[in-house]
This record gives sequence, C-alpha cells and structure tokens, in this order.
Amino acid sequence: MSPDLSKKKILLTGGNGQLAQAFKVLFTKLGLNTAVLTRGECDITVRDQLANVVESLRPEIIINCAAYNLVDDAENKPEVAFKINRNGVGNLADICRERKIFLVHFSTDYVFDGFKGKPYVEEDMPAPLSVYGQSKLEGERLVAISGADHLIFRLSWLFGNGPQNFLFKLRNWLNDRDLIQVSRDEISVPTYVVDVAGQVLNSLRRGLRGLYHMPSTGFCSRYELAQYFCSEMNIARTIEPVEQKIFSLPARRPLFSAMSNAKLSKDLAVSIPVWQDAVSRYCRNLKGGV
Repeated sequence: MSPDLSKKKILLTGGNGQLAQAFKVLFTKLGLNTAVLTRGECDITVRDQLANVVESLRPEIIINCAAYNLVDDAENKPEVAFKINRNGVGNLADICRERKIFLVHFSTDYVFDGFKGKPYVEEDMPAPLSVYGQSKLEGERLVAISGADHLIFRLSWLFGNGPQNFLFKLRNWLNDRDLIQVSRDEISVPTYVVDVAGQVLNSLRRGLRGLYHMPSTGFCSRYELAQYFCSEMNIARTIEPVEQKIFSLPARRPLFSAMSNAKLSKDLAVSIPVWQDAVSRYCRNLKGGV
C-alpha cells in the first residue's frame, strides 16, 4: 500500500461514535477522500448490505469504528455483543480479503485479565474476564486469521467528544453530587481519540501491519484520573477512593490492564504523549480553548 493517502478512498464505519468523529475531523482537515457511515447506512452485521456499500464506494482502506461497547449490558446481551464485535468484524475481514482492501480494526485492554501486574505487551496471552472482552478478542482473532491486509490496535479508557466514556460520565456525576466514589484499584491508561486518529494516520503512512497497543504513555487509577480531571477543570468536589468491588457491576473488569505502547512508539519513531497531556488537551477543548 502506498503511503500517499491523498490518493486513497477511505471508509469509516460506526460514524456516530467518538472515535469515528475524531477521524472525520482530522481527515476532513487534511482533505482525504473519506466516507463516514453510521450503522443505519452501513451495518457490518448485515453482510449483503456491507458488501453492497463496499461495491458502491470501492474504498481502498476501511477503518472500523463500529463496536458494541456497553460492557455491563453485554453480560445480559451476549448475542448482541458477539453479533457486532465478532460476526460483524468477521464480515468486514472477509470482504476486505476478497477485495484486497486494507482493514484497520480496534480492540481493547479488556482482552486481558489484569493479573500480570505490569503493562501488557502484544505478545502477552489474552484472558478476558467479561463477555465484552471475549467478543472483542474473537473479533480481532478473525481479522488476524482472515488473510486480509490489516492493522489491529488495542485501545484503553478511550475518551473524546461523546457520552460513552468515563470522563463524560464523571462530568455528569460532578454536576449532580458533592461527593463521588471512584475506584482506586482499577488501573489502565486514558487515551484520547484525537491521538488515536493521528497515530493511525501515521501508521498507515508508514505501512505498518499487524497488532499494536495504542494507549497513551503511563498509567493511572480511575481515582487518579478523576482527581487530575477535576484539577484541570478547576472543579472542587470531594472524590472518595474506593475498591472497585463495592460497585457490584455485572461485568468483571481487569484491575490492572495498562498496556505498553513501546512497540508502536518504536515503529512510528515517535514519543506518544503521557495520559496527563492527553487529558489536559481534552479539558482545554471542553473549556473552549485550543
């Protein structure tokens, strides 16, 4: 694949999500030939519809942002999670192989059980604790064995302009309560969708292939993230650090699912921003800054 993306037609699925929107902003700014389709316009679980869309648009790159990300709901709706995160992704991978389309797909740190005790690398063995994690793992494995030319990026604690992330929920809690409880023992890496879009672009330009971990640099607890966010937003609230288990959530989460971005950083020859820098830029955006 040529690194000259200006001559490529790109299809983005899952167009309403925060990740696809970040790609849309960046690619529009760069003038790339991009079609951004919502689930209603391109449902990856409906193979015939997907095939027709691909036949009509004839993209050379597909960036799959379509996913079922409701971690707790997936425990009660496993058929929905697997339909989208496994079967739909399998449809994409097969069509990309057949038509020689390059596929970019995203997975999650929740493919790990959190027992390692230090950041996960790409060679570590996955062992998901939840239906969501299992469905995402099966999806990425279908891509890996499909024969399609591909990149798979595992992301963690993704945040951006959308409701399906911890910082959005935190803002609502801060508006409604004087005291909030946040887990101190759940640790991973906050990752900004803006950074993901930029790093995917660089990865495509450099012709990378295969599996990469793409979090920010460093790691923190949910509690440390909440404290840092409040500090950056100049919000004075009492945040109580608690153990994750007190929330009695339907889905089990890994307690330490931080991933290392060393492989990606080396292959891109860049220093990936620390999570604090990413959160600070997000906060400036929320406040109307640059």
